[in-house]
Amino acid sequence: MTARLVVLISGNGSNLQAILDACSSRELNAQVVSVISNKADAYGLVRAKNAGVEVIHFPKLENESRNEYDARLAELVAAKQSDYVVLAGWMRLLTSSFLNQFPNRVINLHPALPGTFPGTHAIERAFEAYQRGEIIQTGFMVHLVPDEGVDNGPVLATEIVPIDKDDTLETLETRVHETEHKLLVSTIKALLENSIMVGKLTWKLQGDSFYAKVLDCQAIARNAGSRFIASIVDNSGIILQNAHEEFDDIEAVENWVLFTLVDMEQSDSTDIAKQRMLTTLDKAAESIREHVHGSHIERLSRIRNWVIDRHIDIEVLLTPKKETLQTLEWDEINSKTFSASTPHGKAVILEKGVTAHETWIEHNSGVKLKSFETFIDFLDAENWVQKALNHLDDPSVNEVNLDSINFTLEICQRLLPHNIDPLINARLEYLEALLGEILP
Repeated sequence: MTARLVVLISGNGSNLQAILDACSSRELNAQVVSVISNKADAYGLVRAKNAGVEVIHFPKLENESRNEYDARLAELVAAKQSDYVVLAGWMRLLTSSFLNQFPNRVINLHPALPGTFPGTHAIERAFEAYQRGEIIQTGFMVHLVPDEGVDNGPVLATEIVPIDKDDTLETLETRVHETEHKLLVSTIKALLENSIMVGKLTWKLQGDSFYAKVLDCQAIARNAGSRFIASIVDNSGIILQNAHEEFDDIEAVENWVLFTLVDMEQSDSTDIAKQRMLTTLDKAAESIREHVHGSHIERLSRIRNWVIDRHIDIEVLLTPKKETLQTLEWDEINSKTFSASTPHGKAVILEKGVTAHETWIEHNSGVKLKSFETFIDFLDAENWVQKALNHLDDPSVNEVNLDSINFTLEICQRLLPHNIDPLINARLEYLEALLGEILP
């Protein structure tokens, strides 16, 4: 059955156009039954007319309160018998007078990542933050609107957009909008099919909850206002694990689910856990073999042997590697950002504060690695860069020490293809944590 969509707009309507095109091409099994704008001169109304869609200018009446306006709007939208209401550049905050009439059926797209730059002019504010050296990327999200919070409902999908050094505000806006059109359409499509793929799992929407099948269990994410609560149940519905925290989005739920399942399989059956971990390491090695240095495959082989024996030779693991640190020449990109070129890639150090420096590496192989910690001063950050470069490209690396284990496992997680077994990354992360606990 063809779904019915009502789209609310206030401006140009480029996201509306993406929805109209997707309906026309049958990419979406849906029909836009009405486009409503609070502004008479919104160009999106012209786009809708050109597509043969009903258009309605719905202004606020004199002395009308927000709740009164939203109650009238809810009555109008309800008459259209829509399956979903899409906010495609709707520049009014909706109150409960509207939202309570359409639970889990109002979708919004916001041009910023979750928790960043809520409200208007999000791309402009992100670009200004980049110029101040505070961020290196932005993005956008599609989320449900359950209440009157500003751009903070349960997140359905996100996309990261890197900010390039040559970007202007205009070029960044263009890239964000070009990408967000695709994500909005794909998210609506997934919702209409009652399923959505967030990371590695496919989640199906039933009522106010999302369900995902993994191994012989089912993960459940329940909408709790602007957040999610999560649990894992077996095939008979018996609860195996409840999360002791709430989550901002489905992706965070998914990460908890996968890591918890790995922890459960380690506890339930040593033999099954060992076999699954060996399969994980084999698949990881095969998937990244053509993209990394042989030393990383060697490390995976050593980790695999440890899994088989469940024994760690502490002296081997902690054998220090003789390192010759590279001398780096740093160029000042701006007052807070410095870049250094090496024969093996580019390194960046970002000063976030007097005693807080972030750093990352863009290796020639395409691997991008970011430090998990911030450093007190520039020299500490530079030292991490130098050691990281050695771990990435030194062919003499044969020792399996904790640093090289962590680096290898992180590289695996970044390079593994999207369609690989959803538990592989979780098992690699678990293995990294396990080794970290064992080693002093």
